[in-house]
Amino acid sequence: MKSRVIKQAITSDCLFDVITEWCRNGAGKSGQSLHFLSAFASGAGVAALSPLFDIYLAHGNNIKIICGIDRNGTDAAAIRRLYSLQDTYHSSLSVNIFSAPSSSAIFHPKLYINDKGKLIDFVIGSANMTGGGLGSNFESLILFQDVPKNNSEAKHAFSIWNTFASPKPPLSNLFLRPLTASERTALIRKLPKKSFWDKRSTGQVVSGLWKPHSHISLPYSDRVYHRKSPNTRILQGNYLLMDVLTETRRTQMQLPLAIVQYFFGLGRRQRAEIAVSIWSSDGITQPIYRPIVLSEGPDRSRLMRRIEIPEIRNRKRNLAILFLKLKGRRRYVYLILPKEARSFITANRLLEKNGQQGNQERRYIIGKKGDSVWKSIITLLPK
Repeated sequence: MKSRVIKQAITSDCLFDVITEWCRNGAGKSGQSLHFLSAFASGAGVAALSPLFDIYLAHGNNIKIICGIDRNGTDAAAIRRLYSLQDTYHSSLSVNIFSAPSSSAIFHPKLYINDKGKLIDFVIGSANMTGGGLGSNFESLILFQDVPKNNSEAKHAFSIWNTFASPKPPLSNLFLRPLTASERTALIRKLPKKSFWDKRSTGQVVSGLWKPHSHISLPYSDRVYHRKSPNTRILQGNYLLMDVLTETRRTQMQLPLAIVQYFFGLGRRQRAEIAVSIWSSDGITQPIYRPIVLSEGPDRSRLMRRIEIPEIRNRKRNLAILFLKLKGRRRYVYLILPKEARSFITANRLLEKNGQQGNQERRYIIGKKGDSVWKSIITLLPK
């Protein structure tokens, strides 16, 4: 076990750099988790962290966030961005809101845990999940590294987390609320549009935090892509709408050969990887390079193609998924359409009417901008 002080604002060392390292090291792994406990959050702080979360969650890790809202310390932009992350990473990222029951006290802890399995890292101190808290403020922060889980230091860190993640008397479960759609709407109406903690614009905060890392490609990805308002102008025009059925693996989708050839543009036995982002209400996520897996039978007569889509894990089947071609070589964005969503009704109707494969169970539509289905396809995208 090692420990050190993070001399934020006194040196170039900061909490954002520590979290960046955690996410880079966790990329490509599964079964690890981050636990963030923050009294306040700002839209700029969440925006800066989002590309890191994208690479960290891409192969099966998890993130849990508890955020406070007392005395309007969190802004509406943070709530909007946190909800978008949770909605995008349905099975692997969760957000809860904690509020103190009395105006005489506020929810004020700050704790960041990197759970690597047998060892953890954690930061405890004064920094919130805001632009200043992550990088520019003078803060009191101690980083503990490679702490065995059976050590008292690790137990103390998780004890603080569990105090608020699983409230027991004198605390109440009523103080902790999941960030549901209705909770998001209520908080956005109630909270200030912009945090008074972050005086600069979101773009200035994000670029300031990322400047030391801007020349470094992210693992399983490439240069950093920050969220921008979703816009169909980034689309090349080709689309694929298809069913997601009960697959042989929890997070791998089977791809009919026609889709591989006519949508992804690959030969029958060609091996390749594609850059895949997720379309969210907050903008498209950091692209992740994923192979289109080829497996063959013993006599090479039977071909199977699959692609890893972690966000289908723990979702009730049947689902629909929409892929859209982005400008650039082998760049795509997709959107999961869960059965309980209104958009699934539209997708199901389109597949029933226009789906290829005849009487086969899996249906799909391959098309392009301007065809008879395009206007309906665009309505599936979240606003």
